[in-house]
Amino acid sequence: MSDAKNFFLRPATEGEFEIVADLSARTFVSAYRTLVPEEALADFVASAFSLEKTREEMSDPRNDFLLAFEGRKPVGYAMLREADPPFGVSGESPVELARIYLEEGVIGKGYGSALLTACLDSAIQSGHDILWLGVWEKNERAIRFYERTGFNRVGSLPFEFGDELHTDLLMARVTQ
Repeated sequence: MSDAKNFFLRPATEGEFEIVADLSARTFVSAYRTLVPEEALADFVASAFSLEKTREEMSDPRNDFLLAFEGRKPVGYAMLREADPPFGVSGESPVELARIYLEEGVIGKGYGSALLTACLDSAIQSGHDILWLGVWEKNERAIRFYERTGFNRVGSLPFEFGDELHTDLLMARVTQ
């Protein structure tokens, strides 16, 4: 369980793009370092989580970022993105949970559930009826987490990583 005295969430500001870029890179590498080739991982991180790319994403009004803290230390984040959903995702107003990552050392403390709950609350407040995401089919820990928290598989999409084509499972859940 989380320690309520030390853990809190808040929206990220555009000026915190360096914090978000750093968290993005570190948590992504931690999640996938044993599952994908090192060179492909490094190339992806350098492109997807650069300061410029993160600043651009955080200044886009269709994206919302939440930061998770343990004390003063940022330990995780989530990104909600308003975008057209892929085939298989239904609802009047779906929103994508584009990213949700935690530092490895805090996984299992309930922070992931708290971060997901905050994303659901944000989606509801913004009028979204469906929260959807894509998760790599080999990321079994994440898939189990999403299934435990009410997500169902609704399809799949190809995802190019390095020189290989992978499959992301599409998962969705009603926000209320």
